[in-house]
Order: sequence, then structure tokens, then C-alpha cells
Amino acid sequence: MGQNKMTNLVSIEAFKSAKKVETAGQFHASYYSLLDFNDLLAEATILMSDISTSTVIDTEVIYRSQAVINEINSRAKSKGEVLFNAITQISNSLDKNIEKYLAMNN
Repeated sequence: MGQNKMTNLVSIEAFKSAKKVETAGQFHASYYSLLDFNDLLAEATILMSDISTSTVIDTEVIYRSQAVINEINSRAKSKGEVLFNAITQISNSLDKNIEKYLAMNN
């Protein structure tokens, strides 16, 4: 199965799951649980870039960031200490940028 077909299947499954959940945070958690680990890391990288270059961050980005951090942390713990440390650094960077945004907007 090609990457596009796989991505479409993941999107379809995420959409089906989204109909069963109530909040955006739960939707993103469901979606990210379906991604493979490399796609999850790519999403974290995109989010870090979006957060670090934006002056205004909407709640959608915050929900996505929190869901990515949670999913990466849960998977990384089972992948070994070296990977866990690398992912923790990415997660910490996302956390700091979210905290910075919240501090600026409160």
C-alpha cells in the first residue's frame, strides 16, 4: 500500500474516531495514536516550527501540541532510553513554547 493510500486510511479512521469524541483534544489524541512513530515525530517538528515562529497561537495548535507530546511520551518510554531522551527534548521545547505563548496572552 502506498504512502498516500495509507495516509488516507489513517485520515478515514481518525474521522470515524472523531465522531465518537467530544473535544478537539480527544480528536487529536485519537488521530495521533493512528500515526506511525516517524510521522508523529514529523508532526512534532512542524508544531515546534509553527509555535516558535507565530506571534498568535490558536487553541487548535495547543490541542495538537498536547496530543503529540502525550502520544510521543507514551510510545517513547517503550522504545528505549536514548530515544526517550530525544523525544523528551522535543516535548520540552513544545511545552516551553506553549508556556511562553500563554504567558504573553494572559
